[in-house]
Amino acid sequence: MSGILERELTIFNEYRLIWCKRCQGKFAIIQDDTVLPFADTWESAITEAYTAFGVSRPFLIKQIFKVDPVIFIGGFSCAA
Repeated sequence: MSGILERELTIFNEYRLIWCKRCQGKFAIIQDDTVLPFADTWESAITEAYTAFGVSRPFLIKQIFKVDPVIFIGGFSCAA
């Protein structure tokens, strides 16, 4: 059994470098093998995705960068 959004992530990673050359920073919207036009903002991407795909099945929205940014959130402790 494949994981949720596995196909979409495969497509994204397959085309990431090509998309970076012309659309870096925009948002890719993918469901199954369907890639919608890139969105300029997260808000427009989610609106376009729900309009095109509805709410019954998952879709991927991912910002296009050559390398995914790493965000470090410090100062968190779980010590009892």
